[in-house]
Amino acid sequence: MHVASNPAGEWLDRAKISSDQFSPIETLVNPINPIKDLRALWQIVQLMRREKFDLIHTHSSKAGILGRIAAFITKTPVVHTIHGFPFHDFMPQWKQNLFIWLERWAASYTQFLITVSELNRNQAIALGIITQENSRTIYSGIDFRRLAALKPEQNQLRQALGLKTPTQIITMVGRLEPQKAPHYLIQAFAEVVKTCPDTVLLLVGDGELKPELLTQVETLGLQHQVQFLGSREDVLDILAISDIFALSSLWEGLGRAMTEAMLMGKAVVVPNIYGIPEIVHHQQTGLLFPPQDWEKLVHH
Repeated sequence: MHVASNPAGEWLDRAKISSDQFSPIETLVNPINPIKDLRALWQIVQLMRREKFDLIHTHSSKAGILGRIAAFITKTPVVHTIHGFPFHDFMPQWKQNLFIWLERWAASYTQFLITVSELNRNQAIALGIITQENSRTIYSGIDFRRLAALKPEQNQLRQALGLKTPTQIITMVGRLEPQKAPHYLIQAFAEVVKTCPDTVLLLVGDGELKPELLTQVETLGLQHQVQFLGSREDVLDILAISDIFALSSLWEGLGRAMTEAMLMGKAVVVPNIYGIPEIVHHQQTGLLFPPQDWEKLVHH
């Protein structure tokens, strides 16, 4: 198996370990950049021509579009996994329409499409992006053996993070980007600590919003109760010592960390969006709240 991606991603080491060969595509970046996108496309086309792959499997929106254009140019069969769409209700209608058109066009040259939630699949069918015949929902796999064998040194990890006992731990795992809207979670957390002062918020992940979020935390006086942990390899261990898993995303496919937290028996407080309600049933397997409504998030 040959993997090609931007070499700066947090999954780089895992990609190298799990693949036979890795090709870096430095210009494959977000957001849209015509010059870098053309360079990335050229690099992907050259890679496909050189390696003569039997099948291409693309992931994510940007890589999915460029990878499928390259597959079309090189006449290589391609499968695409939709982890979520680049369009959403929080962008202008003209931009939504543009992304929908691009997804339809790319799908017309795709042999098969996979979605990570049934809601995403139904949405794509309704928008004319995919059909019942050329698509299927395959939920993200979870290694139950890893969860069953997980025996973290809880006190040791708590000490490493500077956490006192007892302390209630709320954890978010995700990129610090507009899609995840972590500022809503921080705002809600500021209200939570007024009645539950022995509570901390752990933010696992990195991203462009980190400087802005650091300022927000300082303004709210939460420097000692909010920790920015960055990208971590011990996410499962962190989830294991957590009491609550929380998300404040505006749009989402079906979060893997959320599923892992649920399998560990953790309480989850997450937005009622896209594929999430397929596994989180309000007041049964977790708590759901409307996106952007941090006050509802507080009351949960």
